[in-house]
Amino acid sequence: VDWEGLKAALLAMNRPDIILFEDSCDTMTYTECTDVSVISFYASHIITAGGCGGVVMFNDTKLRDRALMYRDWGRIGNNTEDMSERFGHEVDGISYDFKFLYGCIGYNFK
Repeated sequence: VDWEGLKAALLAMNRPDIILFEDSCDTMTYTECTDVSVISFYASHIITAGGCGGVVMFNDTKLRDRALMYRDWGRIGNNTEDMSERFGHEVDGISYDFKFLYGCIGYNFK
């Protein structure tokens, strides 16, 4: 893919608002011309994490910050919540963040 040419064409069409995503799920790379690049940790890929997860890389801090707002199952968070409430829970004797039960090993695998 000619990412530089594509980016130039978008600018020529006065469409700098179009975000370029790069699917790098079968590799481990990114292109400086794309706005977002994704890597998968699925079992058949270069790096695996039990078949779950991946990495999203950004060349734009505004896009990164926007993605961070949505990363936790669509919850938009901020730092105003009471942390003593949030982290004061247990499941089967394991302390966990009550928002994210699936963060505990053993609860997250499919």
